[in-house]
Amino acid sequence: MSGTAQYVKDSEGNTTILALSKTNVGIGTTTPSVALEVAGMIKCQTLNVNGTLTVVGALNVTGTLAISGAQTTITNITDVRSAPTTAVFQTLLVDKNTGKLYAA
Repeated sequence: MSGTAQYVKDSEGNTTILALSKTNVGIGTTTPSVALEVAGMIKCQTLNVNGTLTVVGALNVTGTLAISGAQTTITNITDVRSAPTTAVFQTLLVDKNTGKLYAA
């Protein structure tokens, strides 16, 4: 492993942060596999992603979700036929000029 490891331990002596200069940084992990790896929840006011956002698992949005771009694609949408029999459906309309969704 190259770089200088700097460990931060919690009050019980568990390693909570590992910083490696010139390689990867881990928070809550001592073996980060990417530039910044966090083992646990991240809370922030604003998250700007320049590039690709990959979600493994569920994406829960409790506020407004705005999707825009010249080539916006949504894939892997569950077919309505696999919805539970108790599902209550609502129709969404897409404005082709603005890309905005409206409940019908």
